[in-house]
Amino acid sequence: MSPEPAPAAARARAFAAEWRLTAALALALTVVLALTGATQRLDSILYDGVLRATPRPASERIILVTIDDYSLAELGAWPWPRSVHARLLDRLAQARPRAIGYDVLFIEPARDPAEDQALAGALRRAGHVALPLMVVTPGFDGRAYDLVEPPGAVGRSAAALGQANLHFDADGVVRRTAPFEQAGDRRIPQLMVALHAIGEGVAAPAAERPTQDGVLIRPPPQLVPFVGPPGSHRAIPAAAVLKGEAPPALFADRYVLVGATASGLHDRYATPTSGPAQLTPGIEIHANILQALLEGRAIRIAPPALLALLSCLPVIALLLALRRLGPRANLVAGAGLVLGWIAFSALLLLVFRIWAPPAPAAVGLVTLLPLWAWRRLAAANRYMADELGRFALEPDILGASGPDPPAADVVARQIGLMEDAIARARDLRRFAADALESLPDPTFILNAGGWVLFANAAAAAQVGEAKGRRLEDLLAGWSRRAGPPVPQAGVPSAGEELTSPAGAVFQVERAPYESDGPGAAAWIVRLSDVTDARAAAAQRERLLSFLSHDMRAPQAAILALLETPAEPPVPPRLAERIGGHARRTLDLADNFIHLARAEANALTLEPLDLADLAVEAVEALWPLAQKAGVALALEGDDVALPICGDRSLIARALTNLIENALKHGAPATPVGCALRQDGAFAVFEVANAGPAMPPGQAEAILRPFVRGRSGGGGVGLGLALVQECASRHGGALSLHSPPAGGAVFALRLPLDPAEVAEPPPSPDG
Repeated sequence: MSPEPAPAAARARAFAAEWRLTAALALALTVVLALTGATQRLDSILYDGVLRATPRPASERIILVTIDDYSLAELGAWPWPRSVHARLLDRLAQARPRAIGYDVLFIEPARDPAEDQALAGALRRAGHVALPLMVVTPGFDGRAYDLVEPPGAVGRSAAALGQANLHFDADGVVRRTAPFEQAGDRRIPQLMVALHAIGEGVAAPAAERPTQDGVLIRPPPQLVPFVGPPGSHRAIPAAAVLKGEAPPALFADRYVLVGATASGLHDRYATPTSGPAQLTPGIEIHANILQALLEGRAIRIAPPALLALLSCLPVIALLLALRRLGPRANLVAGAGLVLGWIAFSALLLLVFRIWAPPAPAAVGLVTLLPLWAWRRLAAANRYMADELGRFALEPDILGASGPDPPAADVVARQIGLMEDAIARARDLRRFAADALESLPDPTFILNAGGWVLFANAAAAAQVGEAKGRRLEDLLAGWSRRAGPPVPQAGVPSAGEELTSPAGAVFQVERAPYESDGPGAAAWIVRLSDVTDARAAAAQRERLLSFLSHDMRAPQAAILALLETPAEPPVPPRLAERIGGHARRTLDLADNFIHLARAEANALTLEPLDLADLAVEAVEALWPLAQKAGVALALEGDDVALPICGDRSLIARALTNLIENALKHGAPATPVGCALRQDGAFAVFEVANAGPAMPPGQAEAILRPFVRGRSGGGGVGLGLALVQECASRHGGALSLHSPPAGGAVFALRLPLDPAEVAEPPPSPDG
């Protein structure tokens, strides 16, 4: 009788045990994610995508009266006198709106009591006005919280008071709101809940199973169904209302929300439908909350227990598929379940207004597939370990392949393929030996003690027979220039340069090789022939030395002679022309030397402050600007911009930018320098008022030996050095030339992450 059934039964039992273990791990992970909300950020991305993909029209029942930049320009700087707010309320009340939500905090008495009386009178005349109050946590003098209401008659004259706090998710985005907050014995409705109750004549909703959050009790939060990007709701500037430019019919029987949208008032926040460079004003967020109340479209969040149960369903479906399907089909099934579950979650959100976050199930599905693949591959690994052990004992002689073993499942068939791979590996071993032998550079394989286990033909040509000898002994007659010290007995240091008795120069490259057993290979050492490269470097240094001394010295002598009184004197115009040519030649030599060394030399990095370097550059060029009659100014030097870089190279780059602006700007026009931070970069900008550049010149002018058409001398290397400085420090140099003329150069260098403090978190409300 065949002995095969017994191993097959053992494999079946092992398969069932591993399936149960995998199922337990995947389901436990899914439940934990659903109960803890650990995938909230991923769920938020999916939620935001659904809202952005399904915009809705803004309600015609809501209109915004915005305190925008235009209104501030027309009515004066913020804050406005309360008499201005009173006039605005009177103007709105004449149109008989359904209710007015005035999202402006009046938390302190006015200096002139008549101002508060005027505002209180307008509130009483308007009637249906809701004002915000402020909930401060923690409060003053050790109190847990403080409620700051509008003072005196202003607060008493409002039809309702509500809190306008905004609730931020972990990523700083406003997605949810609470209908009320209970502070002590007082329940404070959200401002839009209070406004909705005024306009519709309904009571504010009561709490259901409230949860404790610090000193404030909130009901379970609801998600806000944002209708679209900022600007979706109809808006009228407050100045237009006060000037009578808005017809009363716009506000009749509508909910009117008054609030700030001006960029300088900092009442803007990230929302799911705001773009990457957009923020939504707080008054528009309140408009979305109010529209959800009017349409009954507030989105409920599935309770954690129910979410855990729902999230387990697709995981169980994939677990059942793993018992029947092969790897490719399981991959397709897993991908289909992930996409299908996301679509199901979007359907619940759009149709039933219930948000069941899909990420716990999706993460469970995505984790299950590699987990199961790992467990199945473990069985294959056990087989391969035995086979590879036998392979290690065989000599490097190609043997005949045996018959394919019977395959019980897909993994077993893969094991059969592994036998063919092992046969090909035997050929690969010989190929690797031949490849090492044919390498053009001397290559050695050493053990941990530095003894040569293998040396190719190129190595034998340099040191003779090497196998069985120490590499250090073989290189004893070679001259050496040490590289970075890496202690290792008997093994040359990486980067070390060796010169053979024949004059060839080699650079040491080495890599560790981990292997078990005494005497096994430990290092691979290659001697790269850099003879030609070193000769080219020496020639380069000779050229730079020629430019630095032999070319500069005659020009300096010419300038010195021109400044020395002579008989007969040199005509001034001729002296000026000769001096100009000499100085231009000096600039050419200096810029070429700086550019060549910037490209060739290693950077000497140190912590720097870009603002300090900019101040030094401006001070160094101040006499040149004064001589040319140019006003040279620097802005933003009061803020530290920590960077890490090469001081001399960056200082030269800043000087070149300013000097370029002085040379090529229009005569007697100012040159402005500015420092600022742009994300993770420090930016130094230089702007002049020269002529506009022809199309295409802005890109070409940054290349070496390309000059602008504005005059001012120069050899076309100064900006190339700045470009090289920016590139080597991981930054960039950009040039912008407006159609009206002039040029703005911007040098961006990365900030030092170790010195940049994290920005403080945004406060609620």
